[in-house]
Amino acid sequence: MRINIFLISLIPFLLFGCSRNNYATKIEELEKRIEQLEGNQLSIEKFENIQQTIPILEALPITIQNVERIDQRIIELSTDLNNHKHKSS
Repeated sequence: MRINIFLISLIPFLLFGCSRNNYATKIEELEKRIEQLEGNQLSIEKFENIQQTIPILEALPITIQNVERIDQRIIELSTDLNNHKHKSS
């Protein structure tokens, strides 16, 4: 009889121990999933940075062309100004 009572009293401890193990396993799985999600978040942030950078890179040649055109126009104006000064003298 004492053995039966002892075994019956052990059952909750065993069940609690098993469920505690189960919780520990679930916590470990959740930690792994969180790490994966954090990795995904970093990848998304990198992708967003690339998306923001592309329009700048696309606009860069246009800006360079504008600068080259302005530079060419300044050279032309300078040449015209020098020619005009020589004709005036």
